[in-house]
Amino acid sequence: MKKKHRQKLVPLVLLLAVIGAILLSINCGYSNIPYSNVTASLLHPGAQTPTGITVSDLVEYGRFPHRTKLSGLTSKDQEIIRWALSSTSMTELADREMDQLSGGQRQRGWIAMALAQKTDLLFLDEPTTYLDISHQLEILQLLRKLNEEQSVTVVMVLHDLNHAIMFSDYLVAIKAGKKHSAGSPENVITPQTLREVFDVEAAVIRHPVLAVPVCLPYGVGGQVFQKQNQKKGNGGNEQ
Repeated sequence: MKKKHRQKLVPLVLLLAVIGAILLSINCGYSNIPYSNVTASLLHPGAQTPTGITVSDLVEYGRFPHRTKLSGLTSKDQEIIRWALSSTSMTELADREMDQLSGGQRQRGWIAMALAQKTDLLFLDEPTTYLDISHQLEILQLLRKLNEEQSVTVVMVLHDLNHAIMFSDYLVAIKAGKKHSAGSPENVITPQTLREVFDVEAAVIRHPVLAVPVCLPYGVGGQVFQKQNQKKGNGGNEQ
């Protein structure tokens, strides 16, 4: 029996706009996957929802690439739309207008639309932007669930390094448009990499619950931060 390949959740640890670099890093990491034959969905954080559109209407747009000119939705399209809504826990909100939802709910609606396209790869540019910490973790957990249960390969650009570490199998660090390092969070997130890529001084410790690396910055640009009370104390001792 042919062994099923588990697709990886592949985020980036640096904001990156050059799509070619993302594709290159995937091929380098998993050359045995026929990525030349895959289709992909791209979800951009600046996407605007037309006023009055419902969640169901938005997800329906994901089926447009698969429809012929002037054709309506088929029973298969309807089935996929229901699956996308269910996979993102948006079924009960299907008839709600997008502009009436919370930020986290709207983001789940957009992800459902991307899923409805039934592509092999899901590209997400800063999927947690403008969300509070609870909704950020909710979205990242959803992406992990889609990766594990629906075999969706996810490539995402994140600002928060610790979030990238917690929810990822594979990281790629980019410096000056070129791949600096790539691999597991343990291999990529090191004090040296953080210094060379971000110009940040940081300690890397082990998460006490999740057993993954945690980045704790304590300086930038070669300068170590000082606590406010230390600054006041030093100033008071000066003659």
